[in-house]
Amino acid sequence: MGRRLRTRVFAFAERHRNHTPHRQAETLLLQRRRRPPPTHRALRPSQRPANAGAKPQARPPQRNPGATRPFYTHPPAQTGIPRRPSRLETGLPRCPARAPQIRVAAPTAKPKSGKKIVKVLHLSSALTWRGGEQQLAYLLEELPAHKVQNAVLCPQGTPLHKYCLKHDIPHETFKPKPFKKWNGLLALKRACQKEKPDLLHAHDSHSHSIAWLAHVSKLLQTPLVISRRVDFPIGSNRLSRKKYNHPGLKKIICVSEAIRKIIAPQIKDPQKICVVHDGMDPARFTTDESRQSYPLSPEQKKQGRLRQSLGIPEDHFLIGKVAALAPHKDYPTFVKTAELLLRENLPAHFLLIGRDDGCRREIEQLISQSRQPERFHLPGFRNDIPYILPELDLFLFTSKTEGLGSSLLDALYCGVPIVSTAAGGIPEIIQHEKNGLLAPVGDATALARSVKRLLEEPALRNKLVKQGREMVKAFSKAEMTRKTVEVYFNFFLP
Repeated sequence: MGRRLRTRVFAFAERHRNHTPHRQAETLLLQRRRRPPPTHRALRPSQRPANAGAKPQARPPQRNPGATRPFYTHPPAQTGIPRRPSRLETGLPRCPARAPQIRVAAPTAKPKSGKKIVKVLHLSSALTWRGGEQQLAYLLEELPAHKVQNAVLCPQGTPLHKYCLKHDIPHETFKPKPFKKWNGLLALKRACQKEKPDLLHAHDSHSHSIAWLAHVSKLLQTPLVISRRVDFPIGSNRLSRKKYNHPGLKKIICVSEAIRKIIAPQIKDPQKICVVHDGMDPARFTTDESRQSYPLSPEQKKQGRLRQSLGIPEDHFLIGKVAALAPHKDYPTFVKTAELLLRENLPAHFLLIGRDDGCRREIEQLISQSRQPERFHLPGFRNDIPYILPELDLFLFTSKTEGLGSSLLDALYCGVPIVSTAAGGIPEIIQHEKNGLLAPVGDATALARSVKRLLEEPALRNKLVKQGREMVKAFSKAEMTRKTVEVYFNFFLP
């Protein structure tokens, strides 16, 4: 501001200073205080002074050249207190000149590569033990070797909760019913206050919602990573779009390239999406000294615990599937494929291993309507999968939607030939005519044809088994953990 313009502004403020409501009220108050005390009113007329009836002489208007503020800042000059000279008299600017201040950001400490220890809080809302929980268990086993500390938030009394108790893993629990998400939200706040994690990793959709609510409600601002295991699009509603595009969500880990392509149109920042395939643990299948090499010999399969417990003849094939009894696994197609094979007089028994997830009754009804229901077996959930899976003669996988199919990795390692549908991310594991045979989703005829071909051609079966055991090495739990650690440390390393 120029000097002439500044002088004009100060003069205008000085003229209009006494016209503000605050200034007028203070002036009236001072006038009332300066009025002489009415002591003459108590005197008789004869005792009043001679000039009592005279009109008081008007005082000249007082002008207080004080500060140019709209408030009364100092007493008037008539009180005998020296007033502060105005800025018009001193010629000083309104504010004293200040030296320019430059803010210098505090240097941020850059952690040395490989030296920082990151603490991750894993979120899971699963009530049962399925493929996602098995992959989380692999991470909990492998991450400490990569200088990553773990803590878990899960529902109370679930298999994952029991796993944490057994392996002495720091954890926080919440009651799954009622108000699952709100209980999880409060438990998440407690866990963050207790564990103080550097990162949150949500392993399913419900736990993702809990973490998103915590960010939206400002309960925490910890960076979030989620795992996406299902191969259907993100919801088109506004809430789903906000949940997957929230700035607190830093990375979306897809278990297959197929999932990445499906969810990419709904994600504003495609750099958030990365692919980390599931892994398998070879050590699970080498606990028995008699089973250090796969595939098992025909004699070992005939003497296996599975055939003996179910009473299956030694000259019959054992065709099975290890998966949860869920609708998207498409068990009607499995039963229909088995019926087509039984009509051709194939000596085989069919085994469905897995926990009930809503469709066991439907499967039992389909089996009861078949011609040979005694050829089907539903043992339910089994803890001895490493022992019974290698005893299968063929693995028949009929899912209509599948993120990746981690049980296929176990079958490949055990040397079990595979016939599967080409759903979701399955073609990223099973390559047709290389380590297995693929068929269209829901095509029972094509599946039955592929099953019969493998059982009748030992040379093809041995070729696929050999190549499958070589290809599965790229899907180890160590490789899966290494890629996950890279995602974690991208937030903290330069």
